[in-house]
Amino acid sequence: DELLWGASWLHRASQETAYMGYIQSNGHILGGEDDVYTFSWDDKRVGTKILLSK
Repeated sequence: DELLWGASWLHRASQETAYMGYIQSNGHILGGEDDVYTFSWDDKRVGTKILLSK
């Protein structure tokens, strides 16, 4: 989840499409499509989804 979190911030900061491509191609492998409801120090998937929704 940290890789998706980092790629989300890098995409937001730079608007580089490569980061969004990384998220789209690796999201399912890294658990980005799982249902999660809380943001915590060891699970940043909710934060990733919020960042990408903006």
